[in-house]
Amino acid sequence: MRRSGLFTFAEQYGKLRGGMERTPLEPKLRDRLDLASLVPDVYAAYRPAVTDAMLYFLEHLPARRISTILLAQAALPAETEQAERLVSLMHECPTLHKLGQVVARHRALDARLRHELQRMESLEPRTPMEGVTPVIRRELAGALRDSRVQVEEAALAEASVAVVVPFESPGDGGRVRGVLKVLKPGVTQRLNEELEILARVADHLDDRRAAYGLPAFGYRETFETVRELLLHEVQFEREQQNLSAAAARYAGSRRVVIPELLAAYCTPLITAMRRIDGVKVTEALAREHLPRRKLADALTAEMICDVVFSREERSLFHADPHAGNLFATEDGRLAVLDWALVGRLLRDDRAAIAQMAAGGATLDAGRIGRAMAAMSSRAVDEPAMREAIEAALHEVRRGALPGPRWLMRLLDAAVQRGARFGNELLLFRKTLLTLDGVLADLDEHSDLDAALIAAAMEAFARDWPRRALAAADSRDFLTCLSNADLASLLLAAPAAAVQWGAMTWREAIERMRAAGGRRGGGAVL
Repeated sequence: MRRSGLFTFAEQYGKLRGGMERTPLEPKLRDRLDLASLVPDVYAAYRPAVTDAMLYFLEHLPARRISTILLAQAALPAETEQAERLVSLMHECPTLHKLGQVVARHRALDARLRHELQRMESLEPRTPMEGVTPVIRRELAGALRDSRVQVEEAALAEASVAVVVPFESPGDGGRVRGVLKVLKPGVTQRLNEELEILARVADHLDDRRAAYGLPAFGYRETFETVRELLLHEVQFEREQQNLSAAAARYAGSRRVVIPELLAAYCTPLITAMRRIDGVKVTEALAREHLPRRKLADALTAEMICDVVFSREERSLFHADPHAGNLFATEDGRLAVLDWALVGRLLRDDRAAIAQMAAGGATLDAGRIGRAMAAMSSRAVDEPAMREAIEAALHEVRRGALPGPRWLMRLLDAAVQRGARFGNELLLFRKTLLTLDGVLADLDEHSDLDAALIAAAMEAFARDWPRRALAAADSRDFLTCLSNADLASLLLAAPAAAVQWGAMTWREAIERMRAAGGRRGGGAVL
């Protein structure tokens, strides 16, 4: 039986490492680590860069970290598949663990790899309680002296930076069932080590961009954004503030439930919450009594639409909505867990997105270009940006809706051509990507584009009574479209209709000519 690349890596690296603190991989060994096979065909052009970046990351880990990885690899059976070995490796690195959670529902990935990555959304506990229990005893010494507070001896689950341990405490209505989210021992040090290495990876990719044919993308700048966000994962006091803000945000919701913060047991290393029983939303497929469509609607409406169509200056959103953080409760509600990472979508960005969507609907390249220029903090290559916009409008002319997927593709194309958007917008784009994958697995009939367009129509109707007294240029509406914007859209509609009609006729003629050619007949039209 052929031994996997990762197993060979573990075996050979163990021989080379010896007692040295840090050992680069030999060229032969780099070839044996078969990461390229796990990169989907749709991203085949990026296989060399992805493989190089991963190997660069691994070879710069401290020797003690490599030892841990080797032990985990050696413990796996020799016939273990490559995807499972990769997930085992990623579990040992908090930054890679988080990456796995983000892409676990990406439809372009191999089905086997997706299945393995989805296990990282809510892992069975692996961190020994011998390291977790002393943290709980030290942090909650006063509370534990009260014999009525009881902490269970076994963990309930494990995340990228924390272990979840059940406990019970006294409450006004009797016993309160809660969970303690405890920071893993040593995880902050591991995270800082990896972030230092990833900074070098970003510079490495910038330096070799031409060799790999990579787009003119700000890898270092993007890394700084990712670094800041990952550090939030271990700042539990920030998470506790986020939980309070989320509780206020969803206080009136009948479809969404947020864990209640148990502040008396919170510390900088522990977040205590009331326990919510349920299953991952994607496991609702196996529970016939759980309404999948209702859960999908709640997820779309409450976590996306209400963020986009808001009158708040900075609308709060959950920025790590992988399936392990989304539970279906027994009464069919959506429980949203783990608020370590949140974002706030700025009104100016929402207004610019509305202008881009409006430009897509009216085939107005100028409107789209002005909106993207307003969002970008860096001057852009105008000819290159026009090319991206025209390609996006060609999609619309051929029937694509100017909805969230279309907007994400256009923003991605703009970034590849040198645009630099704000951190919150980039974070929301990542959130949409994650939620789109979760929705596809939760309910195959869900349609993110259709849901957001329907929500836009509803928001427009709710805005209507306020428009009579609003200034022409005011965008203080759910849709972020002013009365002047609406007037310009109405004026542009006839020209857009002509463009749509002309395109339809041209495509019909081309199809007829092609059909005639296949039949071997004469010219058509």
